Amino acid sequence: MATSGRTDAYRRPVTPFAGWTRDGRGRLVPLESAPHVGGFAPPGTGKTRRWLAQSAVLWPGPAFVSSSKDDLMQMAASRRAGPIALLDLRPITAPFYPTDFVAYRFDPTALITSLDNAKATAQSLLSTSAVALSGSAFRSGTDPGPWDQLAFAPLTCLLFAASPAATGRGMEWTLEASENLEVPPLNGRYQTTFDPGWAAAAAWTGDRLFEARVRAVLGMDAKQRDSVKMTVTKVLTAWLLTAQRDRALLALELSFFDNRDATLYLLTPADGTVAAHAMVLMDQLINRQRTKVAQWEEFTRIGLFLDEITNTPIPRLPQYLAESRGLGCAICFSVRIRGRCR
Repeated sequence: MATSGRTDAYRRPVTPFAGWTRDGRGRLVPLESAPHVGGFAPPGTGKTRRWLAQSAVLWPGPAFVSSSKDDLMQMAASRRAGPIALLDLRPITAPFYPTDFVAYRFDPTALITSLDNAKATAQSLLSTSAVALSGSAFRSGTDPGPWDQLAFAPLTCLLFAASPAATGRGMEWTLEASENLEVPPLNGRYQTTFDPGWAAAAAWTGDRLFEARVRAVLGMDAKQRDSVKMTVTKVLTAWLLTAQRDRALLALELSFFDNRDATLYLLTPADGTVAAHAMVLMDQLINRQRTKVAQWEEFTRIGLFLDEITNTPIPRLPQYLAESRGLGCAICFSVRIRGRCR
């Protein structure tokens, strides 16, 4: 039966702008694109100016725009209306921007409302522990061995304990607690204390299995315990680098993306030292979309525009490209290659 006259006929989701081509009559028309678009070209060919910035401006929904330089932000913001959030993670004195650019800090614990949220955030962080930094977005570093698995429970507890579901003290509490491996003197259930530490974090979860894992790690040989600790502190270092400077800023809420005209600009250093910020933020944003889709909630399609993606290693990028279309996300990314395309 024909469905052309039905109002509920399937409509293809909007796809990102991918450039121009000419039709049979020689007229410039937008190139038909896919849900995700990647641009691979040598330096100086105009990846940012001629394509990525235009794609961000033309995207008809909330946008996540990431780069290590200001050029993409400046070009997109000059043509894209709506509320603007800015996450500037570069190790420089914050430049002066127009008042429309509202600076935020990213605190993943502020978005945690349950132990399951904390588990997902811990897994996102640990996925960065074995990834080589700048220039290696698609390549992992050394095999972390068993340390990631052993660090999962302590890191989950540290994140949950700092969330609004527990102490509400934020990432600074997590950073401080991650350095305290003192074992409570009492036997049995871990005693809740106001001193940040692994034992206190485990007690805040109220989960005997997580408490047992943390107790076991704290009871390990000193060298093994320190290896687990180093894994935990390594993935938290990105927040240590920005904690003091960004302390006075408000924490970003993902409800910001409920506004169809909203744009978040993320500026990251080119060396990948705070790449964990971008990875965890993208994970939490996509997981939020996943929840909305699973619960049949109304949601807006989010466009992610990532410039020089090798400067921000994203180990889950293949997964994002495989499933994000069905989650209401479109990804455009540019990659600089060494030689000329032939």
